[in-house]
Amino acid sequence: MESLPYLDELGQVSAIHWPGKANNLEEARDTMQSEFKQAKKEAKDKRLSKFGGWIDGPKMKATGRFRTQKVDGKWWLIDPDGYLFFSVGPCLTGNRAETLAIPKRTNTPFFNYHPRGEGLPKMDGVTKNRRKTVCEFPSFKL
Repeated sequence: MESLPYLDELGQVSAIHWPGKANNLEEARDTMQSEFKQAKKEAKDKRLSKFGGWIDGPKMKATGRFRTQKVDGKWWLIDPDGYLFFSVGPCLTGNRAETLAIPKRTNTPFFNYHPRGEGLPKMDGVTKNRRKTVCEFPSFKL
């Protein structure tokens, strides 16, 4: 078993280190702001759609939704405007996150940080499929 706390204050596995891992919230903010500036510049230079799709690539039917489609024998993500889209990064998007908050975790130092305060979830969670979860984290500004 890994040492506790298993997750740091940013939700990252504490025992593993990798290039670019943020050590604190300020570092994460600086990195994200820098990456947003770079992405904005590249989107302008490379002619990306408002969703990040490849404008100069093949154009598929616009459906107004993200989807997958096989194009020339390869699977692609297609943005709502019908442009091929390649995503590297988040595997979950939205304004909520779910983490199992079972007693085995909440009664130990599994989490380095427990969100507290107005608009944040309680660690006792809600029952979902007979499991307790922490859910509905509000969006926040970096």
